[in-house]
Amino acid sequence: MTHTGRPNLTALLAQANAMTPESPTEEIARTVAAIRNTLAAGVGANHDALRAFLSVSFRFGHYADTWNASQLLSDQGELDPHAKAARVSAWLRLFPNVASKRPRLVLELLGDGGTGGVTDGGRSGLISGWLDWQLHFSERTNDKKILPRTFLAAAELATCWWPEESWLEAAPAFSASYVSTAMRVAENLQSDAKFEASGLARSLAIALHLQRNLQDVADAEPVSLEAPESGHEGDGANVYRGQDVTLGVEELNSIAQELNRTRRRIWVVGDLQPKWEHLMGIAKGLGLEPTVFEHVGYKEVKQLPMIRRVNIIRDFGILLGPVPHSANQVGEYSSLATQLKAEAGVHVVELRANSLSRELRITKSSFRAGLLRLLSEGLLHNNVQTSGGSTPSASAAVMTP
Repeated sequence: MTHTGRPNLTALLAQANAMTPESPTEEIARTVAAIRNTLAAGVGANHDALRAFLSVSFRFGHYADTWNASQLLSDQGELDPHAKAARVSAWLRLFPNVASKRPRLVLELLGDGGTGGVTDGGRSGLISGWLDWQLHFSERTNDKKILPRTFLAAAELATCWWPEESWLEAAPAFSASYVSTAMRVAENLQSDAKFEASGLARSLAIALHLQRNLQDVADAEPVSLEAPESGHEGDGANVYRGQDVTLGVEELNSIAQELNRTRRRIWVVGDLQPKWEHLMGIAKGLGLEPTVFEHVGYKEVKQLPMIRRVNIIRDFGILLGPVPHSANQVGEYSSLATQLKAEAGVHVVELRANSLSRELRITKSSFRAGLLRLLSEGLLHNNVQTSGGSTPSASAAVMTP
C-alpha cells in the first residue's frame, strides 16, 4: 500500500507477473482489476506502467484491458511492434463482426506499411490465432455463420501481406490454421443445404492446394545432417529436409535454441501413426532437439493424469492427438482437451486430420502443422514484454471498447 492507502502499482504488477495461467481465475481477475483501477486513479499511470499492464492483460486473455491500454499508449506515441501485435489480437477478438467485414482495418491498426514492424511469423500467428479462436467459438456455440466470414476475411488479410503462392513459406502457422478452418467450413456446407456458399469456392480451392503442399512437405524423407564423405552415408542425426518452411529463419532459430538451451518440454500425447523417430526428424528440421519432446502413449494417459504430468515452469506446450475417452481424472470436463486448455497453463494444440472428419490424429503433416502453431503462439505471447524508457504520464481514464 502507498502512504495514501492506495495499492502500490509496482507491487500489483509484480504480483501479476508472478501468476501463471493456471492460477485461480478469480485471483487473476482481482489482480488485473486492481491494476486497472489504480491506473484509472492516476497512480503511477506512466508509459512503463501502462505497457506492463498491456502485457499482463494480454497474457491472461483480458482483451478489453489490452485494447484500452494500447489505445492510451498510442496517445503518447507509436507503439512498439509487440504492443501493436497485442492490440490487433485483442481487436480481432473483441470486434469479430467488424473484423470479418473489414479485415484491412488490421493494416491501419498496425501502421508502418501495414506490418507495424511485426515479422512474418508474428503476423502469421495473429491471423492463425484469430482463425483458431473463431473455430473454437463456432464449435461451442454451433454458430455456422461467423466461421466462413472469418475464413474469407483471413484470406483477404493474408493476401495483403503475402502472395498466395508464398503462404506456406512465409506463414506456415496461418496456412495450417487456414486448412483446418476450411475443413470445418466444408463440413458445414456438406451438412446444411441452406448454408451460403457464395464466394467460398476460390478460398476452399486455395486451402486444398495448401493441404496438398503441407502433406508433401511432411512426407519428405528424413536425410542425414552430415554430408556424405567419400560416397558413404554419414552417421549424423536425421533431420527433416525438403521444402523447409519456418516462422522466419531467425525467429525459428531463436525460439528453438531457447527451448533446447532451457530444456523446455513439449508433450506429444496420444497414439502415433508414424514412427517416433520420423516425428523427431521433422522437429530437427525446425531446429528442435529430440530431448525437448516427451511422448505419452494412448494407454499411458489412463495411468497418470496428464494434468499431473504438466509442469508449468518447465513445459512449453502440449500437442494432443487421439486419447481414450476415459482419460484419467478429467473431472467435470467433457474431454482431456477441454481440461488441459482450462487448467494446464501452457499452450495446447490439437492435432487433427486434414479431412472432413477432423478427428484427432498424429500424422507427420498434423505434427508439423501443430508444432508450427505451437511455436507461433509461444512467439507471440512470450514477446509481449514491457518496453524500456519512460514518457510523461498517461491519461487516468481507461476507455471502454
